[in-house]
Amino acid sequence: MAIKHFNILPLTLLCLGLTYTPAVAAIGKVHHVNIVSFHKDDEVKSAAKYPASFTGSFSWLINLMDGTADPLFMVHTPHIHSGDIVNIHVDLLGHASTGLEDDGMNCSLSYSEDSDIFSIGGMCNILVNTHNGLQKHKVIIPPKDMVYGSGKHATWVLIFFDKGTEVAFYANIED
Repeated sequence: MAIKHFNILPLTLLCLGLTYTPAVAAIGKVHHVNIVSFHKDDEVKSAAKYPASFTGSFSWLINLMDGTADPLFMVHTPHIHSGDIVNIHVDLLGHASTGLEDDGMNCSLSYSEDSDIFSIGGMCNILVNTHNGLQKHKVIIPPKDMVYGSGKHATWVLIFFDKGTEVAFYANIED
């Protein structure tokens, strides 16, 4: 008896009760989303200045902000598909001269893709200690359209700036 070769993916999906759809068939075509958030350095007395967009790598962005803003988090998704949600949770509980201080962020950001238009937006709870005391903000980040690039050619877009906490969010899309 000869063994016939066949594609195992449709059979596996059928056994799991799933159907073979174009979204599953296009699993090889994915993008990465990079997201970074900054908070104004307390040593800086003036308002933080964040560019609306720029081209460069993660490290270039960190160097650009050096001395004016500190990164709160950096995320690089392994792959992302339209409709995926990126959940980010950062909690920093520390001890200061005035007692305990709590900085943190909890975000749920939705990624969508329509042809060559990519967007990301969602909701974040921001908790930061500043020289003005504890700041708590729940913010809605409206979907922001972006183009994609890679490495030195990545286009970073300021997707949101919260004036109350002086927290900024940048994102880019890459292959």
